[in-house]
Amino acid sequence: GEKVDMAVKFPMNAIIGDYIKFKDDVNVIILKNTSGDDDHSNEIVEECQKECIETLKYKQCNLSFSVVPMFFDGDKENLKQCYLDLLNALEYKTEIYFDMTFGPKFLPFVSFAAFDYTEKFFDSNVKKIFYGQVYFDDNGKIKDGSEKLCDLTFIYRMDAFCKDINMSSNAFKLMLKTLVS
Repeated sequence: GEKVDMAVKFPMNAIIGDYIKFKDDVNVIILKNTSGDDDHSNEIVEECQKECIETLKYKQCNLSFSVVPMFFDGDKENLKQCYLDLLNALEYKTEIYFDMTFGPKFLPFVSFAAFDYTEKFFDSNVKKIFYGQVYFDDNGKIKDGSEKLCDLTFIYRMDAFCKDINMSSNAFKLMLKTLVS
């Protein structure tokens, strides 16, 4: 089949087909907001699933979905539960592509910690982390041409690198300045 050209609401669905091989096994993990209106959260999950199925049908992949409940309140117990639930949804020896466009402010921290763990202990590989960015006009409509997909994988890799390095502060700053420039 051919790649489906369609407008998407969920940025992941716009690019994931570029990374998935024909007839791959793909498990899409959707973090579901459980702190508000259940009907609305269920609609969002269903919409994301339908959009994903439509955009990947040309790949004929074995597509499955895992829905991880997530209470969008950043207290310690909720953060801990979100982390553990995300770890439980991640599988051994997988490639991870993460869209953090929608979600609470603490999502990057929780997900980065879970991904760090899976890379070290599940032999997984974080391939892409990105964020869909748009700007709205005064009427709440997306400004034409403002859509942008921001690749944040570098930030995750730099964090992992910094955790593993052992050198003096000055030497590290010099090396980091060279790497970033």
